[in-house]
Formats: sequence, structure tokens, C-alpha cells
Amino acid sequence: MPLPYQTVLRLPANANAVAIAEQEAERWLLSKASPEYRELVRSGEVFKAGVHAIGKDKTLTVVRADRDEDGSRRVRMRLVEKNPHGEWEASITAVDYPVGNRRRDALIIGAAKLGDAHGDWEADPPRLVKDFLARENVYDGEARVTAEPQISGVEEIQGVLAAITDRARSVSVIVAASLGSEYDSEFRGRLSRLTAKVVGVAAVYFITSDAVSSLNEHLGKSHSIEPGRIRTFLPLVDLHDQADARRHRVLGPATFANAIRGNGVASYLQSAFALETRTALLARPLPSDIRRGIEALDAESNRISHESRIGERVRVRLSSSPLQGEQASVESHTPPHLEADEATVDETLSAPVVASALPRGLREILDKLATLSSRWLKRDKTAPITPSAVDDLEEYLAVKTATAEEWFETASALEVELSTSTVDTETLRAERDDLDLELSVVEEESARLRRQIAHLRTKLVDAQLYDEAYGAPSAEPEWDVPQSLVELATVLRRDSEQRHPAFEVVEFCGDIRLVEDVQKRDPVGRYAGAFWEFIRTLHDYARLKVAGDFAGSVHQYLASDVAGYKCSPQRHAGTESESVLTNATWRTQRVLPVPTTAHPDGRVLMSAHFKATHADTVAPRLHYWDDIRPGEGGKIYIGYIGRHLDNTKTKSS
Repeated sequence: MPLPYQTVLRLPANANAVAIAEQEAERWLLSKASPEYRELVRSGEVFKAGVHAIGKDKTLTVVRADRDEDGSRRVRMRLVEKNPHGEWEASITAVDYPVGNRRRDALIIGAAKLGDAHGDWEADPPRLVKDFLARENVYDGEARVTAEPQISGVEEIQGVLAAITDRARSVSVIVAASLGSEYDSEFRGRLSRLTAKVVGVAAVYFITSDAVSSLNEHLGKSHSIEPGRIRTFLPLVDLHDQADARRHRVLGPATFANAIRGNGVASYLQSAFALETRTALLARPLPSDIRRGIEALDAESNRISHESRIGERVRVRLSSSPLQGEQASVESHTPPHLEADEATVDETLSAPVVASALPRGLREILDKLATLSSRWLKRDKTAPITPSAVDDLEEYLAVKTATAEEWFETASALEVELSTSTVDTETLRAERDDLDLELSVVEEESARLRRQIAHLRTKLVDAQLYDEAYGAPSAEPEWDVPQSLVELATVLRRDSEQRHPAFEVVEFCGDIRLVEDVQKRDPVGRYAGAFWEFIRTLHDYARLKVAGDFAGSVHQYLASDVAGYKCSPQRHAGTESESVLTNATWRTQRVLPVPTTAHPDGRVLMSAHFKATHADTVAPRLHYWDDIRPGEGGKIYIGYIGRHLDNTKTKSS
């Protein structure tokens, strides 16, 4: 899925946003421009309104929209460049807007790939963002936005808490809790690399070991941050609402450790952080003053673009005009004996044409030309028709024709855009219907479980077992839900340093990169809880079967009365449909890896699978092979966690 970059940086009171934008853009463009164009950047010529080339396949477009009525100033500098990965744009917009006796200035910096609205790409923060934040103090409400993580000790905790709870902020607040002072230097370095793709859209804090407990006392249990963990606080935090805590995801040590690559951090984890943080910011409406400024610049930019394209159409049309060609031909092929003194020729061409000396048909043509010239060019109808007058009329018609063509193409493009939007709306409506159906299934299952709990509680009360009826279930920390799908898969791998006890009977041997792909699209961890239910279901089933207490399949176990943890049977499919299994390509997708100690081929068909509880375009699945031998041993091998494999109903995301 596409992930553009955009940040809004509020400047200190009475700062000059336009001047700052030009200063930052000059530094940035000097690193982008080809050597022969750098003097144009230094001289400021490229900051004049218009389109400027600054290198091969590099174009800078500058748009200005100032208003004398309110004293507001706006400028947008948009760089478009091509590379082997496509055509990309980066822009810096300055809005200088008066508010009472002071000015409220802001910079809006963005980056995106052009011509690929539905592709799988992400734009990195432009370098100028980090450079600017390293020099200037920028705040979003109470949150200070910096180029590198801010180290916060006991004395800074109130400031961190104010940033987290500030309901006016639009950026996310990312907080990392020290694991111990001896690990701080390395942890901070990893944190910096982890958050590299959210520079400018998040305020990042590193809490020292002596300050972690102090911060957690203020945050409360539901919103706390355990040592060694990293928590992302989205806007509108409510510390008094335990349900709100689910919105603010925690990155655990196991997931983080698995993503470490030498001195760096795996790109999938950086992307997951970027997706959650940047999507949250993009989803928030822009402040009204900034929105008005952007709309004014958009209008001016559209005007310039249309005029530029119309001018190019006119140039092409006139350069290929038969009249222009004939005139050039006559001028270049005049025989020497017909050449005359230039002054004589000019006098002849500019002298009035004597109508009576011309044939009737030619007189009518000239009269019509005079009428057209008078109507469209506002010329005197009695003025002589000269070659320049004909040229003016042709140019006028060329401009009008080019304008009509331009607006026709614009209207056609808008029609296509509207049609695409209609299709997207229908797709969203279908997905919403899927989610409504999914919700109804979940609510039905929840109602069934509540009835069952009420029934069992009544039985316990009747038996005077009051503690059992109303007591809280025993804590099972080993079955706490992992923070992400990647962590879930990691603790079930043979090479994991932090294996879960379930590994004894359930092993993940699939491609972790496919898990990472789903993880990027699940920033709030919706899938981890659902898939962990599947793991616990397989674990309890396997233990019963190994002990000889159950001899059926997983599907039979889910429908049985045998004691053990069970997910909803509706989340499980014992096999694939015939249409899938008879399709060679689709069947091959489901032949998945297992250890050669389990099967000599190292791959087996895994048609049995679990379905996640949330319907969407990714629709992740867990495919497994049951190699448990009743009363003997064996394991369940998970060969795949990832997007829905192809079948008759899959759709691209």
C-alpha cells in the first residue's frame, strides 16, 4: 500500500515562514541540483514563480499566492525527479498567516511517488526535515519534535507526561523505557534507527532507568511502559480509559531483538512504525489556516499548469501551421529578379487593399476576415487586412482551440477520477459489509459465551462454590498475547533465543518475511490476538493427542466436549475447496516447508488453515500440517502465516 510523507511544523511566534522555507530549500536544493545549476540556486533565481530545471530529470516548480487584503503570504516549492524506481516529488510549503497582532507560521513538508496511487511504496522523510529540526525548536502543542530521540530523566518527566496527554497535539509520541543504564547507549542508537522514517511526525523520548517508575506512576497500569519496551501514543490519549490503552501499541523486546540487523533495524519494523504513525497524522484534518493556504496555492498551481500546457499546445499548433509553412517557403524561394527594396515591400503590404481591384470571391473572403478580426480581436473593421492581422487571428484561434482541448482533457480526467472514486467507494462499501458480517459473528459468539458463563456460574452458586463462581481466573503470563505477529512467529521458531513453551508441540517453519508483510499492515496488532488463540488451540489439542486423550482432527476437537482451549470453529477450515486443490498453481502455493526430520521432502501440502477474525484485503491465514501421532508424539508444523493465498475469491490489496 502507498505511504506518502507529510508533516506540519508550527514555527515560533512571529517567525518568517517564507524566508525560512527559502533558506531551507536553498540548502536542500544545492545537494540536489547538478553542478551547472547550483549558481541559479545560490542567486535565488529558482525561487521566482515558475518552472525551473535544476538538473537532468529534475524540475522545481515554485508557486506563490500572497494576499494584500490580510497580509498573508504563501509559497510552495515542489521538486520532481526521476530515478530507477519511478518519478518522485518532494515539496516544502510555507504559510505565513496573521492572527491578531502576531503571525502564525508553519511549514508543510511532503514527499510521494507520482503516478502510482495504488502501489506498494513508501516515501522517506526528506533530508531537509531532519536538518531543520536539528537547528530549530519546533513544538506540536506540548510535544517537542526533534531530529533525534530526546533523553528524559526524572526532571523532564512532567514535560513528557504533558506531551503524552496533550489533546491538541497531532503528532504521535513515542516513548522508550530504559532497560538499565548499562544498555542505554546501544538502546538509544537502535531507537534512533527504528524511528528514522517518522522524523517530523513524532516526538520521540528515551526515558532513563531512574525515571521509568516515576512516569509509570502518572500513566497508570493500563498505559504504562515496562523497561525495555517502546510505546507509541497516538493523539487523544485518555489515561482514565483502559480500553483506550489498546490504541497505543507496545513494541516488546522479542520483536525488537528479532528486527536487529547488525547496527541497524530491519526495514519491515521501520515501515510498521511509519505506517502507524504517519497514517494517524495523515488521517487528521489540517488546521483551517493551513488548509486555506494550501487551497490558495493549489488554485494558483492549477492556473499556472493549465496556462503552461495551453502555451505548449499553441506553440506546437502554430509551428505546424500551413500558413507559417507557406510564408517561410515564399520567403526562402523568392527568385532574384522578383526581389524588391524592403521599404517598397513594407509599404505595399501595409497599404490599404483597393477592394474594386480584387475579384469578387477574394473580396468576400477579405470581408469575412475583417469581420472575424473585428469580432474576436476588437480591430477596426475598416482597417486593412495585413499578414500580421491574419497571424494575430490564427494565434487567437490557436489559443482558443488549445484552451478548449485542455479543459476537455481536464474534464475527461476528472470523469475518470470520479469513476475510480465510485469504484473505490463500492469496494469500501463491500469491505464494510464484510466487517459488519464479521462483527455479527463475533457478537453472536460473544453472546453465546456470556450465556454459557451465566449458566456455569448459576451451577456453581447452586453448589455453594461462590469463590469459583465470582473469582478471577488464574493468571497465565505465558499466554499473554504477543505484541505483534512477528513476535508470535519468532517465539515458535527453532532458531529463536526466546522460545515459547508451546514450541514443544507447535513449530513455525514458514517464511518470516511473509509475516513481516502482514505486520506492516497491522499497526495496532489486531491479528496478533486472533492468531495467538489459534496457537493456544493447537497447543492444547496437540498435548491431548500426544497423551492419547484425544484421537480426532483439529476440526473434530473444536466441535468436541473435550476439555481444552478452543477458538471458534468458524475460524477453522479442515481443508481447501476442490476448486483450489485441483488448480495446480493454487495447490502449489499450499505446499509449504517442514523440517526434513518430519518429512523427507521438506515440504508438504497444508490445506488445513485458520482464518483471522478481521475481514479485509489482506485477509491473513495460518496454514499448518498435523503430524501428531496419538499416544506417541510428533508436532504441528505451521508452514505459512501471511496474506490469503489465491483462490476464486481473493482480491489484490
